[in-house]
Amino acid sequence: MVVNSVHWFRKGLRLHDNPALQEALNGADTVRCVYILDPWFAGSANVGINRWRFLLESLEDLDSSLRKLYSRLFVVRGQPANVFPSLFKWNVTRLTFEYDSEPYGKERDGAIIKMAQEFGVETIVRNSHTLYNLDRIVEMNNGSPPLTFKRFQALVNRLELPMKPLPTITQEQMGSCRTKIADNHDEHYSVPSLEELEAMDYRQHPHRAKGWSCHFQGQTIKQAKRQYRIRIESYYTGSDARRMWQGLKTIMDYKWKPSSELPSDASLPNELNAFYANFEGSNTEACMRAPAVLDVFEELLLDADWSVNAGSWMWLSCSAFFQQFFHCYCPVGFGKRTDPSGDYIRRYIPKLKDYPNRYIYEPWRAPESVQKAANCIVGVDYPKPMINHAEGSRLNIERMKQVYQQLSHYKGLSESFNLIYTGEQVKNISYLQ
Repeated sequence: MVVNSVHWFRKGLRLHDNPALQEALNGADTVRCVYILDPWFAGSANVGINRWRFLLESLEDLDSSLRKLYSRLFVVRGQPANVFPSLFKWNVTRLTFEYDSEPYGKERDGAIIKMAQEFGVETIVRNSHTLYNLDRIVEMNNGSPPLTFKRFQALVNRLELPMKPLPTITQEQMGSCRTKIADNHDEHYSVPSLEELEAMDYRQHPHRAKGWSCHFQGQTIKQAKRQYRIRIESYYTGSDARRMWQGLKTIMDYKWKPSSELPSDASLPNELNAFYANFEGSNTEACMRAPAVLDVFEELLLDADWSVNAGSWMWLSCSAFFQQFFHCYCPVGFGKRTDPSGDYIRRYIPKLKDYPNRYIYEPWRAPESVQKAANCIVGVDYPKPMINHAEGSRLNIERMKQVYQQLSHYKGLSESFNLIYTGEQVKNISYLQ
């Protein structure tokens, strides 16, 4: 029997450590590698220009690597449900892709698997975006996602160790199932440019974005490696937990201006994201509306990941998952430790670019002569502090302590509370530097 495979690339844009791609190659006579630009992805518009650019560059890189194996990437535009009937006309007998744990992905993939069955196409789905089978973890937890890291650890400790990363696809593997590439391939299946997608234009016309938005995980072929970070993975099991945010009451509804540039960029590390969220959730009473800011990071971060992003914001904004409420970052001390010269501040707050290192994180402490020399007077060119961070943190943590005491009798919270809370810990608040 002839085996004609299609591997559907989605998040894992790589030739190494790709179990689903390996399945496509096993015993196949032909293999086509496909990427679908889905213009109707959940009606989402949270894809910034840098994310678009990074996606297209990653697809170009993937296509370039496939060329070295005498293959090509087939980039198809459209909704998967509308695209696959045409793709199956390639006499496809096998479809492979990576498991997607996100709500939209699970719904989409379920429909595609059903369609493939109707066309007589075998479907093989493999887990590689996360280390563990998430459905298995939820099943082991009586059908519910684990809501604490400790519980997550207890569950995964009962599972087999994740398999080691698979090697990169070789010429020999691809050569045994080489597919003829048409001379006009680029005309029909090439990676589009930003101009073709009008990505630049949608920034000025947000309503257009609903017609062209694309979901991806920034994993380039050369740089993508699975990160064995179990804490992050625990958030994937809690997709439904985002519902907790609905109707969440806030002490102060923080209004973001769409034109404002947040102090985060494409390469913002998770630790700095944690600091930023922790400051908003723990240091002040201005606990912002987390979903709104989650959307901002989803738009701007190159490697934005729905589960990690949602889980991190629920945790660090003190909405869910958090336990050690008496630990929080000092926005001044953290900056001095991680970026002593204040390069990050100078880039995103140019008003402060001429301040000496000593005062870059505390411009209000600078003598008047220093402020004048830097052409930035606090209270005139730059706002005065809106809060005393140390005092605000102390008060807010004391209030969270009271909430914990009130809720400690609820199932599951009492044990966690007793493990992490003592009066001494709260008295000696860990204001992390």
